Amino acid sequence: MAIFLKAKNKKNKEIAGAAALTAILGVTEPAIYGCSLKHKKAFVMSFIGGGVGGAIMALMNAKNYAFGSNGIFAAPLYINPKGLDSSFWAYIIANVATALVTLILVMMFGYTKQDDIDESKTTSEIKPATKISLHDFGIISPVQGKIEELTQVKDPVFASGSMGTGFAVVPSSEEVTAPIAGTISTVFETKHAIGLISNDGVELLIHMGIDTVNLKGKYFNILVKKGDKVEKGQPIAQVEWDKIQKAGYDTTTMVIVTNSDEFKQIDTNTNEIKQKDSPIMVIR
Repeated sequence: MAIFLKAKNKKNKEIAGAAALTAILGVTEPAIYGCSLKHKKAFVMSFIGGGVGGAIMALMNAKNYAFGSNGIFAAPLYINPKGLDSSFWAYIIANVATALVTLILVMMFGYTKQDDIDESKTTSEIKPATKISLHDFGIISPVQGKIEELTQVKDPVFASGSMGTGFAVVPSSEEVTAPIAGTISTVFETKHAIGLISNDGVELLIHMGIDTVNLKGKYFNILVKKGDKVEKGQPIAQVEWDKIQKAGYDTTTMVIVTNSDEFKQIDTNTNEIKQKDSPIMVIR
C-alpha cells in the first residue's frame, strides 16, 4: 500500500495496488514477487512491521482456536468458542500495528525515487534476452499431467497473469523435476513452492497446488535446497498429490516466469504431455 501511495510510475502503482488488495485478503504472493523482492528495503520494513505485530500477539498471550485462511478472514479463528477474549483483540491490534508501522517505514525509507526510476524503464531500454530456440531453451513441465492455460487456474492471482506468464499442469505423477537447468533460488519454508533461475537469467516459480501453503509442508518432500545447481529434468521434490486432494486442495501446479517483462516473447504449448521432456514454454 505504501508503494501504491508513493509510486509515480503507473506500472508500479498498478501492481502495488492489486498486490495490496490480494494481501489483505490473504494471498501474499503478488506482494512478495510483484513488489517486495524488487524493492528489498520495503521487504525489510515488512519484517520489522511483522515483528511488532508478533510481539503484540505474544505479549497479549493470543491463542488461535482453529486453522483456516489468512488475511482479514483469519479474524474469526481467534474467537474463543466461549466468547470474545483478549486473543481476538490482540489479533486486531497486532494487524493494525503491523500495517501502520510497515506503511510508515516504507513511506519514509523503503521506496525512493531511484526505485521508481529503475522500474519505469521502457521495453526498449531493457536489454532483451538473445533469441532462444526451442531446441536450446524449452521449459518443460515439472510433472507429468494435463497442461492447461494459466487463465483456467482457479486462482485469480495466477489466472490474471499478474505474477508473470506461464502455464499450469494437473499432475498425474508424484515426482517433480526441474523445468530448466539452473540454480535453486528459493525453497519456501512451507515447501509448496520452489524458485529457480537459469544461467540465461530466466526466473521461474513452481507453485505446487492452490492454497497448499496452509498444509505447512505436509505431503511435500523437497529434494533440493537454496543454492543447489540442477539440470533440466532432475528430481527436486516428491509430492503426495492424492493425499493433498483428499485434504480438499486443488493440485494444479503453476509454472511462472516471474521476470516475463524482460523477454520479447514467451510461447506456450498447452497440449497434454506425451513425453516428459516435451517443451511447454519457449522464451525468446
